[in-house]
Amino acid sequence: MSDGDTLVLISGNDLANRDRQHAIAAAKRAGVGHLIYTSGLRAPAESPSAIAASHVVTEAAVRDSGIPFTLLRNGWYTESYGRNLPTMRTTGPLLASVGDARVASASRQDFAQAVGAVVTTDGHLGKTYELSGDVAWNYNDLAAAASKLLGRTVVYQSVTPEQHLAAVKDAGVPEQMVVMAVEVDTGLRAGAMAYQNGDLARLIGRPTTPLVEGLRPLV
Repeated sequence: MSDGDTLVLISGNDLANRDRQHAIAAAKRAGVGHLIYTSGLRAPAESPSAIAASHVVTEAAVRDSGIPFTLLRNGWYTESYGRNLPTMRTTGPLLASVGDARVASASRQDFAQAVGAVVTTDGHLGKTYELSGDVAWNYNDLAAAASKLLGRTVVYQSVTPEQHLAAVKDAGVPEQMVVMAVEVDTGLRAGAMAYQNGDLARLIGRPTTPLVEGLRPLV
């Protein structure tokens, strides 16, 4: 980093320690002119998601640094469901403990293009953008999209968090990932990724990628 640079700071993926991975003090020492941070949808206080809450320390550090900043609060990535597709392909059910939650997901390309728009155009200093997809779909919609792409009937099977925990454990998933999967569904059930305000589509200048098209490259 050097004086006057624009720094795009992509959040680390170690939720418990990500604040220590974020080089904000170094950016300030280098004289960075614009810091763009990828945070979580409606973080820190308004989201029931543990993932969004993990951005609290970094957002505060960005604001306190004195560096001109833009916060891009990313919602849910459609590609997150790639890990579910093999099971749906072989057994059919989509098992989750999200209840009737809605998810306004978008593709990684959508979010990346939002970063590009902020880097290459003016008027974003001091702004916070809540980025989510144009459509808030439910898990019946997700099952229908998977059915279309996989060529077989996929049905959403709603279970309790306790049933979800037991099923994932029985599948041989490591303990840490088991807990994370259930915690993620708890956040989704509470509406963590349903929020929409159109920021993402406005930044990228087009509609966000539909659910089926976001899943298609993963099949």
